[in-house]
Amino acid sequence: MQWQWLAAADMQAVLHQHQHSWTFSHYSKHYHGAQALTLELGRVAPFGHNDMAALGPLRLLLEALLEGREPPRGDPGRMAFFRVEQELMRHAEDFRLCFADDVANFTEFPRQLPGP
Repeated sequence: MQWQWLAAADMQAVLHQHQHSWTFSHYSKHYHGAQALTLELGRVAPFGHNDMAALGPLRLLLEALLEGREPPRGDPGRMAFFRVEQELMRHAEDFRLCFADDVANFTEFPRQLPGP
């Protein structure tokens, strides 16, 4: 049912984490048995400057849940489902990923084989 709700809230992708992570969602699920999700809601902007229109479908979901109404449902088949295979861990403050700022989440990159 959660996938149908998230599809109706216009979530585009689901990332399944296979091990411990440092998120409030992981803490809530692991230590309290809660159903927990972490949502990424788009580009970060200074407080008060986010595009709230893009979050309209999510707002409808949250309002329905908070008011005890049946939330809208969508087709989870429209969402992409991913599973974590590897993680990059930052061990130094000066670590930087070399991607342009406009590269979208879940962009597929061609596999590069090690050189000779």
